[in-house]
Amino acid sequence: MIAKTLKVLQGTDTLTKGDLENVTVTDDRIILDSVAGRHVLYGCYTSVPLSMPEFDALMMSWNADTPPGTAVEAQARVLVDGNWTTWVGFGRWSPFIKRSSGYFAQGPLVMDRDILYLDSKTADQVQLRIYLYTDNETLSPSVWLLSASVRRVQAKCEKTPKLGNRQLRIPSYSQLLRAPALSDTMDLACCLAGMMNRYGEDVLPEELGLAMFDWEEHTCANWAFGAAVAGCWGYYSHTAFMELAQLWEEIQSGFAVAAQISYTSDPEKAAPGQPWLEDTMCDAQHHWVVVTGFTEIDRQTHLLVNDPLCPTDAQCARIWPLDKFLEAWEGIALILHKKDKRYGHEKPQRETVQIQPNPQADLPDNYILCAGGKPVPLPQDFCGTALEPTGVLAVTYADGIARATTAHKAFRFVPVVEGGLFLAKGGEKKTKKTVYAINFTGSMMVGDILV
Repeated sequence: MIAKTLKVLQGTDTLTKGDLENVTVTDDRIILDSVAGRHVLYGCYTSVPLSMPEFDALMMSWNADTPPGTAVEAQARVLVDGNWTTWVGFGRWSPFIKRSSGYFAQGPLVMDRDILYLDSKTADQVQLRIYLYTDNETLSPSVWLLSASVRRVQAKCEKTPKLGNRQLRIPSYSQLLRAPALSDTMDLACCLAGMMNRYGEDVLPEELGLAMFDWEEHTCANWAFGAAVAGCWGYYSHTAFMELAQLWEEIQSGFAVAAQISYTSDPEKAAPGQPWLEDTMCDAQHHWVVVTGFTEIDRQTHLLVNDPLCPTDAQCARIWPLDKFLEAWEGIALILHKKDKRYGHEKPQRETVQIQPNPQADLPDNYILCAGGKPVPLPQDFCGTALEPTGVLAVTYADGIARATTAHKAFRFVPVVEGGLFLAKGGEKKTKKTVYAINFTGSMMVGDILV
């Protein structure tokens, strides 16, 4: 278990110790109060103060189910010089809204999207709160995990743990092969997709990337939103400041860990504070990889990782000397454990549709998506821009090659044409093609056609 720098609040007994304002705790989750079967429109849960070792940075995570029309908003404050600071927001969350974080600075506090920093000050207590909102009195969001992780000011002197050989089989995905409008910041989404696909979850990096996109920062790399999106699929997930002993403990227990690193691929260009990491393709800053295991080579411990910054999915599997990885690792991690079947029922959905010739198209070979026999034309701006990627339209072709997951297929990302898309004929023998249309919430329409 990760040491005192992490506090995870879950379960009815723990959650009921907090302050409940227009909310109640039932079946291990926080929901809005209800009167005569109708929920109040908003409420707030505030945790008891949480004692921590002296720290100068804080991360907050949450796992929640948020049906369309509902949302949650997470905040934290810290105790500095015996006084509580103002509440600082970590973001308003639901996969079905345009989520945003941002920058905040006041007094010693500096909130930079994912982490609350203390400038020239330290703290030793944390308090968390989360607002629940609904636009529909018959629905309520439900929060089933809150966590706080801090960076201790004086690192605890721990002996190097005894490491062994342990390898976890985690699917790997290259972010360079993903949707172009998202690929620059798709590293965390690729990591999460591999970690979830390992448990049999059929999910694409683009579904996760769009569902966790931060519209204020124009990125898929918001860590708190990453943990939240895994949570809305039902997985136990949170961010944490971590040390080597805790990393090994997770791997030994059978759980892969996403870790954030910064490095240069050229030893001659390595600047102070930017370590050189061999067997890498390019320089990277605040980049996410999946740690999949430890192994010993020539009596030296090496780390097994999946690095999304590689040209192909197969090339993502890397082996790095442990000491070099530790130089590059920023001590930041995202943990994901097996899903709880009680949760994850309000995640973005997939809808099976039909792909049919577009009778309204002026161009040949144009096809449109249909649901229930009715056309579902896509707006011309469905795919948005690199700053606002509002959707993804893609096609895969049946090529007779068996692949471990859907995400390993060769995707071709295409534009909207006359409300649909262009599908070239496959010659005399028709070829099965699968069309994927994913909107900004991560919800997807998918259908097959022989062309």
